[in-house]
Amino acid sequence: MTLTYKGSEALQLINQTYKEDALEKLHTASFKIIAIADQHQLCIHNAFESIIKTNPTKHDAILLLAALHRMENSKELESLYKIKYYEHQQKQIGNQLFFLERNESITGKQELRGIYQQQQQHIQQKINQLLNAFSIAEPAIINSRLNRR
Repeated sequence: MTLTYKGSEALQLINQTYKEDALEKLHTASFKIIAIADQHQLCIHNAFESIIKTNPTKHDAILLLAALHRMENSKELESLYKIKYYEHQQKQIGNQLFFLERNESITGKQELRGIYQQQQQHIQQKINQLLNAFSIAEPAIINSRLNRR
């Protein structure tokens, strides 16, 4: 699919189309890009291109382009989305462990906990690396960046 829009034009179009819901749509599209980037160990631009190769609807492609544009203009925003994505992964791992433990013996539970704790520690290391990359002055503006159109 070939897009005839620039990132800024796509962002403006999304803001005009969705008005109050634009941020929610952009968040969802951003997390989709981050998920593909993490799963395939790609940069966000290459993740975007791989999604586009799957022939999404033109609407979805414009939404993804707008989300990519926002993240490309702010590395902090990209890091924030990664942190939120990793936190969600940690929660899913915890939920999986909870449900699996219900059907396991004591020995099985201990093995499962060890495996899941390693996974969570690995994700926590990724989160810590991203958080440590922020300067001390940035925390005051971090929360507002996620909610900026």
